[in-house]
Amino acid sequence: MTQYMRNMYLVKSEPNLMQLCIQILAQHCNTLNQNSSCNAQSHDKKPPLAHARVLWISETPPEFDVHDGISGQRFINAEYVTHIQPKHYRQILGQEFSIIIYDIADGIRANPLYAVIGTLQLGGIMVLLSPTTDMASLPSALPRSYSESVSVGDPSTSFVKSGVSHFNQLFADLFEEFFPNHIVANAKQLHIYLDSWMEKQVQRLGKNLPPLVNQQLDIAIKEQSIIGKLLVDDLLFKHGAMDQKNIHVLQADRGRGKSDLLGQLPSLLLQANENDCLFTQIIYVTQSNEATHTIRNGLYRFEDLFKGHLKGLENRTENIGPIHLRFCSPDDPILFTFANQKDNRRTLLLVDEAASLPVYWLQQALSYYSSIVFATTTHGYENNGMGFSLSFLPSLEHYTTHRLTHPIRFIAPCPLENFAETLLSPLKATNALPTQKNRQVRDGLHFLNHKQLMTTP
Repeated sequence: MTQYMRNMYLVKSEPNLMQLCIQILAQHCNTLNQNSSCNAQSHDKKPPLAHARVLWISETPPEFDVHDGISGQRFINAEYVTHIQPKHYRQILGQEFSIIIYDIADGIRANPLYAVIGTLQLGGIMVLLSPTTDMASLPSALPRSYSESVSVGDPSTSFVKSGVSHFNQLFADLFEEFFPNHIVANAKQLHIYLDSWMEKQVQRLGKNLPPLVNQQLDIAIKEQSIIGKLLVDDLLFKHGAMDQKNIHVLQADRGRGKSDLLGQLPSLLLQANENDCLFTQIIYVTQSNEATHTIRNGLYRFEDLFKGHLKGLENRTENIGPIHLRFCSPDDPILFTFANQKDNRRTLLLVDEAASLPVYWLQQALSYYSSIVFATTTHGYENNGMGFSLSFLPSLEHYTTHRLTHPIRFIAPCPLENFAETLLSPLKATNALPTQKNRQVRDGLHFLNHKQLMTTP
């Protein structure tokens, strides 16, 4: 099953290789799109293939023509390509992509890297574009204001001033360990890797995966179903308890199906209590409308049960039987209106990627709503550190935790997930490197106890 695992490749960003990479991707995406259209027009009852979505991360959008001699044409159809700057990585939380292209010419940023790896699907690949194959020599991605404030008195600590990034060095060492021989040096290699990616996407989108792969995915789907039933039962049981709030935390590493399960909850609630649904309004809180993509996949899976009540992806409201659904961003003023505070016993608030929100916002939600499900990743690296687990959760008097452990977006053990966890976990990272290199790792994430904090300059 190793060929269906997610992978990472380094491609030197030479003009010829870049142009070829874009042309191959354009051809493959068009082919997948045509297969999807043909399948949708066929008379069988199989669902149409979804598009292979491409995420391109760079400071500026790439400007290449797909077809020779035709200027001004977009490099790949914008329908299935999303471009973001690294600093805007939170915009794609909750989404899924089949290939990610990350231009690391300006350095490797840990937050975007860890977040986007979690969005990569089964058989997907992450392509790193670099002007050099020596990633340790890339510029440091630390903020410029920090680099200007670093002391230059001690050469061993002034890593930013000297142009040396020990995080980049760690990244390069671990890349060599986890992905040996994954440096693309010529057009032939590039064709081989992208053609292989194409084959896996055809199988994935066409649901023609090998039995062993399907068996592992079925285990994850079964776990999701069990956790969903337990969550719904707890929500309904605790709804009648007037003396405490009905608070639940849905935890999982990335790719375990927590957002998809949030989408299934309205249907599961109706199935559990058809005669009198205790919740007449469900509010989803997501970072953006695009971030509702995975939630809506779970929501629309039960479309046949509700006789066409569901509308479409562009809508911010839905009606499923007696339940009114609303999609909101965290700064939507409707979330914290007086009306919601006055009568919210039949309202359920579902917060996706809760760890990415400030603690004060989470506490405000508690003061307005009595029934809430906070869904979040287990290993948070999403702008607010560990505030959710270290500050917010301990402040709750009562809450129930539900955990998803099996990946549903890819298969395990995943080399890309192991790479990211080792890279960003201090203990794993230092244990993975020789002793001499351990002493060189200075920038990055480190655990300090209170004595070390008081004595370390």
